[in-house]
Amino acid sequence: MDTLITKFRRGGPFLDFTRDDESIIIKVGIEPNNAEFKVSKLRLDYYSPYFRGYLASKMKEDLSRVVELQEVCPKIFGHIVQYMNTESILIPGPPQTPELQALALQDPPTLKTILETPERRRSSVKS
Repeated sequence: MDTLITKFRRGGPFLDFTRDDESIIIKVGIEPNNAEFKVSKLRLDYYSPYFRGYLASKMKEDLSRVVELQEVCPKIFGHIVQYMNTESILIPGPPQTPELQALALQDPPTLKTILETPERRRSSVKS
């Protein structure tokens, strides 16, 4: 698979913003608790092995560029998108908020599957 992670800098991969990018629409949740996110395809490929595989297989067939994840909580996915954009997650409130509890219980796709930390990206990218 032709990955968008193409070079290494200081021992780690970086995003290649010289490539064409487009927004992927990701619809999460079920009404009335649903939301729609427009996320950079470059960022999805860079941070998420789940979306990297999805983009490599299904998106080639599906020209609509829409992904539906009904089993994912919109608030949690908002934090995931925030991390993809800033590499930090700011969750207001006390540490035991319902969002954090839901994040800990989140199942398919799991947070570990959706996101890679910089350390995991370094170990999974072949030179």
